[in-house]
Amino acid sequence: MLQSLTIGIDAGGTHTRAVLSDPAGALLASVQAGPGNYQALGDGGVQQLISDLLMELQTQSGRDLPAGSVCLCVGMAGAGRKDDQQQASAAMTSLEPIAKAEVVSDARIALEGAHGGNPGIVVIAGTGSMVLGRNGQGNLSRAGGLGPILGDEGSAYRLVIEALQLILRWRDGWGPEIPFADELRTALGLDSWDGVIGQLYQDPKSRHRFAAASPVLFAAARGGDPQAIEIIERQAGQLGLQAAAVAKRLEMDRPDIAGLGGLFRERELLWRPIVAGFEAAGLQAELVEARLQPVFGALLMARTEAAQKTPSRQLERWSEYLLNDA
Repeated sequence: MLQSLTIGIDAGGTHTRAVLSDPAGALLASVQAGPGNYQALGDGGVQQLISDLLMELQTQSGRDLPAGSVCLCVGMAGAGRKDDQQQASAAMTSLEPIAKAEVVSDARIALEGAHGGNPGIVVIAGTGSMVLGRNGQGNLSRAGGLGPILGDEGSAYRLVIEALQLILRWRDGWGPEIPFADELRTALGLDSWDGVIGQLYQDPKSRHRFAAASPVLFAAARGGDPQAIEIIERQAGQLGLQAAAVAKRLEMDRPDIAGLGGLFRERELLWRPIVAGFEAAGLQAELVEARLQPVFGALLMARTEAAQKTPSRQLERWSEYLLNDA
């Protein structure tokens, strides 16, 4: 196993990325493919996806992948439960080149990549949200990640839903006027607010469509709109409280916290309330930039499983390595 080739895979709901490294940590190849959500693909679809990726990595690297030569880690959307991870792993290990396959959640590899294999906390905020941390003893803890009905605090979707609640109260005559209402309606593709209920409850893709309208709130906040500012600060503050809960459970003193996900394009409006929520719990943190893309978090975990250390110079090279659409 010490001389295994190692592969890290980030299998997301939209696309999949894979990277191959030699025992010294040098990158040999990188490829991309379509969606990798476990719940959508099932065992057969996962097996086909991994098989195609292995073939492309072998072709691009010019290296043969003999039986038992590969140690692989996959961070897979839709595989947050242990049962699903074990089942997906079994489907992969039946492929000839793979000696060992570990399947974890996509959040897990995001955490590992963000801190370059070191302890820390990652706040993930995109369409949905969650917080995950790992301490120096290897213990993991999470908060949030309960989906659009029970959670997703601080997510793009939740921001827009809270804005919609205010707008509908205003239209019903029991709330203040919302100046950015027309901009949000246009962003949602609605001719009138009468269509919002049908879109929200009947359109299976409404969650992503509503989340995609979140830039309207940030634009309003930058323009000084008090309601938009209040929504963003309240929701982001809850992410800070979740991060504090994780830090307390893991007994982490002044942990490094990185932010990941599409919402962190607006980090100047997010970080202050996140920090305020964290400090409201009596804790302090160091805010850091994510060091590596999630796919390299998966590669780090594969190399750990293969008992391969990754020199710091290789980590630096990985940090500069961008895939085509990253």
